[in-house]
Amino acid sequence: MRSFFAQIILCLITQVAFTQQIITYSNSNTKNLTPTVRFYSLLPQQNCLRVREFPVFKTKADSLEAVALEIQVNMPVELPNKLMEKRWDSLMNKRKEIFENRIIGTYKIYYPNPKYYSLDSLIKTKNYAEVKQLSISNRSSIPDEVLQCTNIEKIEFINTTLDEIPDKLNALTHLSSIEVYNNKSKAALRLGENQYIKSMMLQYNEPQSLPHTYKRIKNLEMLKLNHDGLTQFVNGAKRNKKLKFLDLSDNNISFHHGRIAKHKNLKSLTATRNNITTVPASIRKLKALADLTLAYNAINSVSPKISKLQGLIQLSFYKNELPDIPSGVFNISGLRVMDLYYNQIETIPDDIVGLQRLAILYISFNKLTSVSNNLGELTDLREVYLHNNRLGALPESLGNLKEVKILRVNDNYLTQLPPSLSNLSKLEILDMARNNMKNLPCDPSIFSNLANLDLSGNPWANQEEMTTLIKKLTDRGTIVKNFPIGSDWKDR
Repeated sequence: MRSFFAQIILCLITQVAFTQQIITYSNSNTKNLTPTVRFYSLLPQQNCLRVREFPVFKTKADSLEAVALEIQVNMPVELPNKLMEKRWDSLMNKRKEIFENRIIGTYKIYYPNPKYYSLDSLIKTKNYAEVKQLSISNRSSIPDEVLQCTNIEKIEFINTTLDEIPDKLNALTHLSSIEVYNNKSKAALRLGENQYIKSMMLQYNEPQSLPHTYKRIKNLEMLKLNHDGLTQFVNGAKRNKKLKFLDLSDNNISFHHGRIAKHKNLKSLTATRNNITTVPASIRKLKALADLTLAYNAINSVSPKISKLQGLIQLSFYKNELPDIPSGVFNISGLRVMDLYYNQIETIPDDIVGLQRLAILYISFNKLTSVSNNLGELTDLREVYLHNNRLGALPESLGNLKEVKILRVNDNYLTQLPPSLSNLSKLEILDMARNNMKNLPCDPSIFSNLANLDLSGNPWANQEEMTTLIKKLTDRGTIVKNFPIGSDWKDR
């Protein structure tokens, strides 16, 4: 008992001390609340290596109750099983009530990279020549000591109030990377002229504190603006002629306001986890794009002008709301990888024939009921993922895809596979699990390269024949699965 009460007292004292230091909070639903001190749980949620997120409670009492509850949850007790279950259920119900009804936002704390040299250590040791990676925290300006680190390559700024990245950093000829986390500048961060910095990462900042332009970073090649609350496409780097990679993930971009400006040499654009519903016609201005990733949005329409991206090699609309494959995509003749997982697509149309160089097709977890015979014209295909759809049949032309190594058609309504499947001599992985097949179209042992075969969850007509086949395959080293219908395959 003494240990338990000691823990409670220690936590309460720490909690009070902690809450006295924090007077801000972040949540879009709390803007109308009176900006007074908010109280936080001592139990952080770590959502990435460098950021810890604390829930913000309505009152001090709620915060302290949450702390006490977590101590009870983690405290070892010895009780009979029934009483233990009852106690656990009671604690979990209480936790659910607290976290659902008494949290009004979150507070994030940002930590320096432990692999980087700290500024305090640098000032104490004066090992200027040894420092290649430096972390600067809680500063409003860049001290002169940094300029003595002639071999420095990377600098990160954390929890700072910088108004500018000054010109004087141009004296550091090895400095190629700048990272800024949670900078609380009163105005847009100003960037001094620099010809050595090639990469900039600005994360967890307020949108108004981001630079208006990056043109003074003459040789900028990579720009990452993540978790910055952006609501529209960033055109501040349109004059950076050497910019190749732009990452705008984890913002609130919708494309409803503002256009995409021309970025002459941009090769890769990533804008995952935003609020994008429509890909606008101005996407055509990114003519040099080779990789476009717009995963985890709510995209339901794409301008036909996407066809202007003739250099595109990889395209991802993973986890969106597309009702069909965007028509403009079929005119991107050089496309090699297309990821359409988790959409609402019902058919692969005849226009698929336009993608003659497609090597990998991801179109699983949709609502496919039909696949055009023209799919068989895409003879460069190496991997085809059609699983978890509503397919009742596959086209005979599938047998023309002689370069295919991976074919997944599991979790559909297939009663058979096309006999032409026997032509796929390079097949290494074949998954036909959980369909309605009774007979195989051919003897899988003809696939000399077959490494994995899943036959599970089908009502095979001749189990004895299936057993013989499985033994034949396993004897030569093929991994074969044939779990019965209704088995808990997800846990295997």
